[in-house]
Amino acid sequence: MRQHLKGWNLQQIGEQKKMRGILLQQLADIDSLADSRELLADEWQKRYDIENELENIYHMEAIYWQPRGSYLWILEGDANTQFFHQHANGRRRKNTIIALDTDLGKVQSQDDIMRHVTDFYKNLFGSKPTCNMRLADSF
Repeated sequence: MRQHLKGWNLQQIGEQKKMRGILLQQLADIDSLADSRELLADEWQKRYDIENELENIYHMEAIYWQPRGSYLWILEGDANTQFFHQHANGRRRKNTIIALDTDLGKVQSQDDIMRHVTDFYKNLFGSKPTCNMRLADSF
């Protein structure tokens, strides 16, 4: 279910980007038409509708990217800029573990990395084997 929702979310984001491009092109077409002649009332209404749809798309994109920024950026209301996107994606890339150097050599596959980290913390926090040796009471 989780994978299905991730795929659906990516599809929705892609459709939003495509729709944004179409709306921006329509807006540019109307603006170029306005440069050549006076727009009619229904053309102005169409332009306003396109602007409203674009505003909704930008708002949805801001909601999507808002949790990916730092807490300070959220409070200050940073704009939905290319720099903001690069920062959010860069933090994810920086926190990704590509390989680990272990006593047995370099571990690179995600399954091996997960197994190594799990075993490390199990050994670190797991119970120690009990020692059955005792000193004799005669000393």
